[in-house]
Amino acid sequence: MINSLPVAKNTIIYTSALVMQKVLSFVYFVVVARFLSVGEIGKYTFALSFTAIFAIIIDFGLGQLLTREVAKDRRQTQKLLANILSLKLILAVLVYGLVAVMVNVLKYPELTRQLVYLSGLVMILDALTLNFYAVLRGWQNLTFESLGAVGNQVVVMFLGLVFLNFGWSLHWLIMAYLGGSLFNLLFSLSKYQKTVDGWPAWQLDWQFLKPLLVMALPFAMAGLFARLYGYADIVLLSKLAGDQAVGWYSVAYKLTFAFQFIPLAFMAAFLPAMSNFYVLDKARAKQLLEEMMFYLLLIVLPIAGGIFVLAPEIIVTLYGPQYLPAATALRILITSLLFVYLNFPFGTTLNACDRQQKNMYNLAWATVASVGLNLLLIPIFGFVGSAWAALGTGIILMILNNYQVRKFLAYNWLKILGSGFKILAVTSLMMLVVAWLKLSVWWPLAVVVGVVFYGLSIWWVKIIKTKDLEFLYRLIKKEKSL
Repeated sequence: MINSLPVAKNTIIYTSALVMQKVLSFVYFVVVARFLSVGEIGKYTFALSFTAIFAIIIDFGLGQLLTREVAKDRRQTQKLLANILSLKLILAVLVYGLVAVMVNVLKYPELTRQLVYLSGLVMILDALTLNFYAVLRGWQNLTFESLGAVGNQVVVMFLGLVFLNFGWSLHWLIMAYLGGSLFNLLFSLSKYQKTVDGWPAWQLDWQFLKPLLVMALPFAMAGLFARLYGYADIVLLSKLAGDQAVGWYSVAYKLTFAFQFIPLAFMAAFLPAMSNFYVLDKARAKQLLEEMMFYLLLIVLPIAGGIFVLAPEIIVTLYGPQYLPAATALRILITSLLFVYLNFPFGTTLNACDRQQKNMYNLAWATVASVGLNLLLIPIFGFVGSAWAALGTGIILMILNNYQVRKFLAYNWLKILGSGFKILAVTSLMMLVVAWLKLSVWWPLAVVVGVVFYGLSIWWVKIIKTKDLEFLYRLIKKEKSL
């Protein structure tokens, strides 16, 4: 029997912090994009994306493993952290060297290389910070990690806005990230010391580490595939189409995936509930998956439809007219958001029901598809090709996930498809209303009318009923059954 109070408390705190951090991050990116040229935002985004891929090598899945092992036996905390942290310090030096070699081998311009060198330092600090938060997670405390995530973003925003105001170079914008990462490292270290009542030490016991590395390998591979899946398009686009293409694509990508916090928030409660029901009541597990997919469709379709119609207006208002070409990529990427949303419950179900290896294989195939589609489409369509690649990869991953889930949890897909068509019909009418209104009124007013129209319509045609409004409450309450 698990105490539900810390689980519920941690879910609420961490989800709230995640939403706040993503909102701050998006607002900051919009401001930065308005200050920089399209080419400069391309260099800036590339540097951060390039090192983000290599960061997973430093972690090697040991962060998740550290949390799990500490949760099993807190008495092992000091020894586990000492060995894993010492190993990661060695890996950090080696990986930083690899980053420096790769960015030179790929013959990027001097400015881009300098930005990558600075971003590599951010990569190292973040990799070290992860260890302390992993321990705190094992001690069932997400409060400090939540505060650190928000604090990190606040520091980045404050320093970045100061540097932008003074008109300093791109280097200083990466330095803002470095400042935020340094704050987070020191904060996490202080909270670790307070919680565990000890300081990390240097220790390399290879006999102790060997079995840990074997256990960490599946986590490492899944993390690598997920990271490549998320960032390979930026890196390939930079090499094949140039900085300006990365700049246009980045603003559309950032706007689209700012909405990922919604399914992430749902998954925080969905994962433990699905784990519980799969063991105790498989019929209820199927129903839970169907409900989750229905509500995600109810949310994502109007978001995607509204942004599809208003893409040019949104791009120009947020980023400026120099980013208008990004509107085409935004329309494609926002369409792909539908499959991103549906892949969240599929992937979470696989993890919750001890099919994490299947999830890893699916991510591997999706990564191969993403790289292949980008290599094929970028030379033909430029940055728009990357958007099409994202859409295609999302569809492929959804097909793979659906196939694996239905092998052990045969949910009623026809029911979901029927509900989806009804929601799509209402969304299409809403899109027509918004498209007509934007010709004569300020587009945010068209959004307000569209939201009201959509809400009243789904109620009027009985897509959503009174009992459905209690879904989130009931889902969160499932934690108490654990």
